[in-house]
Amino acid sequence: MADLKTLFKDAEAAVKGLADDLRPVAFRFFLEQNIGSLPTVTKQALSKAQPRTATAKKNSGQKRKAGKGARPPQVINLKLSLAKLRKFTDPKKPKSNQEQYAVLASFLKDEEIADRVGQDEMYTCYRMLQWRAPKVMEQVFHDARNKKGWFTPRGEDEKFALTHIGQQFVEHDLPSAKAKEG
Repeated sequence: MADLKTLFKDAEAAVKGLADDLRPVAFRFFLEQNIGSLPTVTKQALSKAQPRTATAKKNSGQKRKAGKGARPPQVINLKLSLAKLRKFTDPKKPKSNQEQYAVLASFLKDEEIADRVGQDEMYTCYRMLQWRAPKVMEQVFHDARNKKGWFTPRGEDEKFALTHIGQQFVEHDLPSAKAKEG
């Protein structure tokens, strides 16, 4: 049995640096190459074996931390008026984080405060409006870009620009029909 434990440890060490999707295949391949003298029953058991990934060991029983490795957003000086910001956002009645980002980006662009926005600009506006900020600020940009087409890809400056699609959504589709009724 000690040989089997050593074999498993060697297999895990051999696949450690590989991508998560390649590990199971490489793990099985390593075992098959080094199993020659083990009985067939052991071969069958090993063919179903999956390596434990490093993340599985670390996070077993723990929630994944939001924004792992991302820098926390900061309040910055945007030199804008809360009254103007409220006057623009309140009638729009954005419901989701993506809608809120589009509205805020539209406001900042229209007021010539910022053509490109990042998590700091959004976080500053969220704080001013006393809205609850999303756990992973930057993810909202990616979701709005990939699912709705409202933002451009992130630039070298770590910021996003509102597309014409996002601008038209803010101008013509907000408030939504449900918000107009309620």
